[in-house]
Amino acid sequence: MDKGADFAGEIKATFKNNVFSCGEYALFYYDHESPLNPELMAAYDAAIIDARDVQQAKILIRRIRSSYNIEVFLKPVFLINYKNHFDNILTELTDGTLLSFEQITEKVNDIRNIKKLISQLDKSESKSFEVQVFKKVIDYLYTREERTLAPIPDANSFIGFTYPVVSVNFEPFEEFMVLDILDWALSQDYIWPDYFDRIYLCNQCKSAHVSMRETCPSCQSSQLKPEDLVHHFSCGYIGPISDFKNKIDGTLSCPKCSKNLRHIGVDYDKPSLINQCLDCNEIFQDYKVKARCLHCKNDIEVQYLLAKDINLYKLTKKGRNAAIAGISEGDIELENSVLNTVNFKTFATILHYERQRMKTNPALKSCFAVIILDNIHEIYKNIGKNNERALLVDIAQIMRDNITPADIISFQNNTTICINVNDEELVIAEQVIVRAINKLKDLVANNFNNFDLKAKHRIESVRIDKQFETQFKEITKQLAQQ
Repeated sequence: MDKGADFAGEIKATFKNNVFSCGEYALFYYDHESPLNPELMAAYDAAIIDARDVQQAKILIRRIRSSYNIEVFLKPVFLINYKNHFDNILTELTDGTLLSFEQITEKVNDIRNIKKLISQLDKSESKSFEVQVFKKVIDYLYTREERTLAPIPDANSFIGFTYPVVSVNFEPFEEFMVLDILDWALSQDYIWPDYFDRIYLCNQCKSAHVSMRETCPSCQSSQLKPEDLVHHFSCGYIGPISDFKNKIDGTLSCPKCSKNLRHIGVDYDKPSLINQCLDCNEIFQDYKVKARCLHCKNDIEVQYLLAKDINLYKLTKKGRNAAIAGISEGDIELENSVLNTVNFKTFATILHYERQRMKTNPALKSCFAVIILDNIHEIYKNIGKNNERALLVDIAQIMRDNITPADIISFQNNTTICINVNDEELVIAEQVIVRAINKLKDLVANNFNNFDLKAKHRIESVRIDKQFETQFKEITKQLAQQ
């Protein structure tokens, strides 16, 4: 391309040092020698990307659209030399293509309209990551006069689908967080869904890339040999077809009565299949279907995969208005603690004041219990992170149902529970905690195939001569040594 070239039309476009000047607008041209620096966008009104190298173009557009600088991520971007390619992500994240540089002047109205819509946006900053991401999404849709977030099947996506305008804000291994953002936006009535598909994710790393296979219920091997099960009508014998086959000519004869079996439906039928494990020789009808995650190698039964709906989303009126009116921080209701509990730092502060209260009035009584759920990780491994929190809520509720409203519960982590029991003698408090633990064991056994939950506990009076943190460390050390 000649430097300083002019292009004919009502508006003159000139090119110099990778910049097109087109009327009042300046467009930066990213060619193969340009640095992949998205912040260059801030100084120009739009960009043109040479898309002969599709992968390089995708890297650059991802960097532009993932920026949190409004002067970068909302700028118009056009592709050139793209006619022999088609990529959904590039198409979704750009504003059109140019067949030649002579068409630049035709894009002036598009640039003007996008800049006008950008000027109408609410530009207040948010401290919440969820608000920041979703505000970017609705800003982009507003300035492009779009209302729809459509999922695109994508083999390179961690979850098998991509919502380009949302997904661009996350690393590939974080893409499951796109679904969390959309779930939050749905709960706040910014979008509404139309069902599109359903996916199943690994319950550990949230990857959709899982391999399904039938396995032996005894040894978990997938090396199985299926056989037809044959039912001989005449004598009633039922067995695998290999018992009936003549090893010489393959004809069928009953091993019980020696009659030949000629016609299926007349002499015999095949009511089902039977499987033999070639590793342990176990014979069985019902195999287990397991899923191995190709990313983290987690191997679980399919019932514990995370089922997630993939929807096509449309902005509601509230969602469209949020682009120019902003998103209230009060709309964020992402919970950071388990229902009916306090975080451990708050719990320690409460126990500190309990000590002060007892110092001024020695007649007051206060105890606290530490409960360690020794083997609950076996359940967590099977049910995954999402269901783990639901189980913690149930555990908290069981504990809450067996103590008074004035007593306080805290999870130090997902295996250690602390309970402050107020105004009770130590022996009574011990009975309360034991009763709650037994109820918890019943809950787990009833919901997880008679799983025997191992729970260790210790309860002590709050010491006025010792800091709670010190007392807590001593108790957890004792429990760990049991």
